[in-house]
Amino acid sequence: MLSVSAAVCVLGFLGLSIGNNSNYANLYSDIFNSKFLLYKNEVESRYNILKNTESKEVELPPIKNYPSSFRNFEIKSDPGEWENSCFTKMINEMYDKQIHSIRLSKNQED
Repeated sequence: MLSVSAAVCVLGFLGLSIGNNSNYANLYSDIFNSKFLLYKNEVESRYNILKNTESKEVELPPIKNYPSSFRNFEIKSDPGEWENSCFTKMINEMYDKQIHSIRLSKNQED
């Protein structure tokens, strides 16, 4: 396992070696501003809601801390959207649930 100082050196070297590439700059920024950790906590919170719900219709809070190095793939407020249907099917299989629909909380979608 790398020590913190070794990790900082490696990341610093990567930062210097990649120059102006915005994808790497975004990744570097996400690592140091804790976006990954905030995102992970929000996603885990959603999965805990889904794992423990008994409801057939589920509303989830929006993810507010997407790392800039990630593509923003968010469910929609309309449960009929294909993204929501696929996500519902995946959750039902993952947790052996019978959820009918999952959607983003109303008035929360960007």
